[in-house]
Parts: sequence; C-alpha cells; structure tokens
Amino acid sequence: MKEKITLGFVNRVDGHTLAVEYSRMGGLNFTTMVKGIPSVTNIHGIKLSKGGIYQEHPDLKDLPYPKARKIAIKRLLKKLYSFQTDEEVEIYLINELAIQGYEMKLKSSV
Repeated sequence: MKEKITLGFVNRVDGHTLAVEYSRMGGLNFTTMVKGIPSVTNIHGIKLSKGGIYQEHPDLKDLPYPKARKIAIKRLLKKLYSFQTDEEVEIYLINELAIQGYEMKLKSSV
C-alpha cells in the first residue's frame, strides 16, 4: 500500500483547480485554487451542498443540514476505509469528482 496519494483536478466549468491528498493514516485533505487564492482543508472543512447530501443520502432529508453534513462525511470516510486497495480509492475519488465536473490532470503517489 502506498503511503499517500495525490490527485490533481481541474473543474471543466469554472477552471479552478483541486488537489486531493489521501492516506489511510491522514484521511483526506483538499487544496483548492480559485482566482489565484489557495485554500487548504481536511475532510471536515469541505463544502457540501444541502441538495447533494440529500440526493446522495435520502434518509437524511429530515435532519437539519449541520447534522446531515456530519453524517455524510462519516459515511464517506467509512466508504473510503472499506476499500481494500489504494487503487480502489483512486478510482472512487476520480469517478465522484467527475460527476461534479472535475477532470483529473495529475496523479502522484509515495
């Protein structure tokens, strides 16, 4: 297993960039660059739309957004940790971000 995977993406709609770092020990970290301004956060700081959460997890529709968001993040981490290989994690992240309009441009692993 690799220690860390870094995937670089460009959004096909607005052109901003996103780097995703994943490691089994460190979880997910995100670096975005919008109009030249970088922003770094971990999984707990990412923005999730209300509609996206409720679409992906219909059982959370009756919960207030903050609680639904917290549960959605826990489910995402559980899913990532359930994969047997780093390649499975890579494929999942690439496919999920493609749905959001991101195209992978860079891959690095150590």
